[in-house]
Amino acid sequence: MQQKFALVLLMFVWGLSAWAASTTPPEFNTDSANVPEQFKDYPILTSAQIQAIFAESDAAHGADIILDRVMFDQNQLLFVLLNMDSQVDTLHLSNCVIVDGISFDAVPHAKFSDKIDLFPEERSDRINQIIQEKIPKALTEFDHGLVINNCHIFSKKEGFINRTQNAIAAEDVRFNYPITIKDSTFHGDFLLHDVIVADSFFLQGNTFMGKVDFNRLYGTWIELIRNTYQGSVAINSSLIKNFTILNSAFDTDVSIINSFFSESRIRDNQFNQFTSFNSSRYLNFLDISGSSFQNFLDFRGCLVERLIYNNKNRPVQNKASIDFRGCRFGELFINDVSFIEQVDFSEAEFGRKVWTPEFLKGFKLIPADPMSNMSSKHPDSDESDAPDAVLKNDLSASVFQTHFVAIRFAAEVLFLRSRFYQNVAFEQVNAGKRVDFQQAVFESAKTSHDHPPLVFSYFRFRELQLSWSQVSNKDQWISDEHQAWRELHQMQPVSTVFGELSTNFRNIGEIAAADAVTFYQKEAEFGQEWKKFKDSGWDYVSTQYSKALSTFFTFAFHGIPSGYGTQLGRFVLFILGFNLIFCIVYFKMGTLYELSEASNTTFSMNFFNLPSQHILKDTGSDYRKVRDRIENTNQQFQRIDSLFPSIFLFWNYYRFGLQLTFKYSSRQLFLYDEHNKGIFIWIMRIQWLFGYWLLLLLVEVVSKKIPAGSFLVGTLGGA
Repeated sequence: MQQKFALVLLMFVWGLSAWAASTTPPEFNTDSANVPEQFKDYPILTSAQIQAIFAESDAAHGADIILDRVMFDQNQLLFVLLNMDSQVDTLHLSNCVIVDGISFDAVPHAKFSDKIDLFPEERSDRINQIIQEKIPKALTEFDHGLVINNCHIFSKKEGFINRTQNAIAAEDVRFNYPITIKDSTFHGDFLLHDVIVADSFFLQGNTFMGKVDFNRLYGTWIELIRNTYQGSVAINSSLIKNFTILNSAFDTDVSIINSFFSESRIRDNQFNQFTSFNSSRYLNFLDISGSSFQNFLDFRGCLVERLIYNNKNRPVQNKASIDFRGCRFGELFINDVSFIEQVDFSEAEFGRKVWTPEFLKGFKLIPADPMSNMSSKHPDSDESDAPDAVLKNDLSASVFQTHFVAIRFAAEVLFLRSRFYQNVAFEQVNAGKRVDFQQAVFESAKTSHDHPPLVFSYFRFRELQLSWSQVSNKDQWISDEHQAWRELHQMQPVSTVFGELSTNFRNIGEIAAADAVTFYQKEAEFGQEWKKFKDSGWDYVSTQYSKALSTFFTFAFHGIPSGYGTQLGRFVLFILGFNLIFCIVYFKMGTLYELSEASNTTFSMNFFNLPSQHILKDTGSDYRKVRDRIENTNQQFQRIDSLFPSIFLFWNYYRFGLQLTFKYSSRQLFLYDEHNKGIFIWIMRIQWLFGYWLLLLLVEVVSKKIPAGSFLVGTLGGA
């Protein structure tokens, strides 16, 4: 009983002291103040001044409260905060020295029945589940604006809201009106935990001597501009609609992890230590233009609707290793950047929408969104650039969902097992080491587009790990529409691109891929010259006759028969068709003879046997030469049609043509000119001459397509 009575008495005394504190302004104790000497000449805020401030505010029916160039401590500030009339809009602190930090935790808690609905439940159950689990239900409500300008806030070394060295601390607090802090110095940590910012939170030109820790911060508009950070920065597990970091230098670790943002601008900053955006979500866009990363950037597992890294006005050099593994990008635009260390896009997805338009339409803050009718630029900001205007230009700069422009990769860049769902372009990209696309999937190459689904333009690489089967849809490379598009946008001619790819495939041992690309290269070259001919007519031939003649001649005598020495199947079909034409002529107009079989079975190559040695005529030197040779061997002519059934007759005519083309003989066959018109000798001469051309093509194709053939050709050449 005595213990209960003592407890009740203690609570009564505590309540009485709290009531007295709320009605009597506290005095500032300069003896215990943790303040450097240079600030101790500041005027000290007295209880009489505090009473005068409230009397003046009451007389003005809620005018702003202004404290200018005075020194006070946390207890006095809390008294002001607790006793501010509901009609007071904003508390202004200018040129002040605040001792023992600022804490919003002592303001009485309020219960909120309305739901903080950043992401409507019907749009994303998972996100709303996070909100309902994380957002506190009992909050300190700060129902006034706060402006801190050119102040020094000192932390209390111990005993301050159960933490140490906090310059500003807010936990379980809801700010209903704008908070602006400019050109101030925080001699301690800046902590916001489980805080809701229903309006705007603006930090500009401040110096943070301790760490900045925003954990589970929920708000509509957070801007950090031109601040200096000497301690670590953490913005984790937060949900922020408009988030901006501009023109700041970070010499310590930065962590923005597992957070949700709608519009995020992190522009023109320098991150000198470890930086992490791990597992964060960017529902509309993330703009990091002008920012450089000098240590390590961890971007793993992020979902970004649009990533803009446009440094056209001021190219950026990154010395950091950058890890984009497992990310998903709806759109990606990177321009004018140098990456000194490895960049890893392995298992990332490009060109795949992260959030649907219906989802984004429902992105709002309840009970009200005070920023809905305002631009994304803070009214107090003195920044000269207009982020939205720049962003609009960035997004319209490319027709590709994934676009790398004017980039230098000094180390290797990895796209292992990545997937490209929409158009992708590598333009003016210089890769000093390996670019690895192993097991990457280019879904866009399987469909038709107004512009090429995959563009390499002035893409320089030392080694490209890319299988031709991944991007082998040639219609998406060299169609007439895509050629015109490349010329319009001053892209590198696709024939040159194919030439570089072919060289790369040969260097890495992908001979089949190199042959396929070589064929497309030559076909593209012919297409380019043919287009010039169609556009300019014979004027083009007269001005560039040597190039035109070379291109068309190569296409006719090298491309059509053998696919420029790369297509064995095409070459075999061409030979069969070529020989069939002559075979039909011989079959219709002549009669085939052969010597008796006894001495007609030896295989031999007869490269210099003239066509006249394969024709029989009633008169003339050709007949006499053949007759004399036959008489010397005591052999007789025999008609083929008397030796073979009709089903084999045509085959013997066809075989005669093959022997004439490839200069070999296994049976001595002769053609008799029944009508004695002399036409056969000219037809045979044509076939005989073209045979040398086909022999050269045969050697080329066999050496390229058949390993044993390549060895044989090399051996014969060496001999």
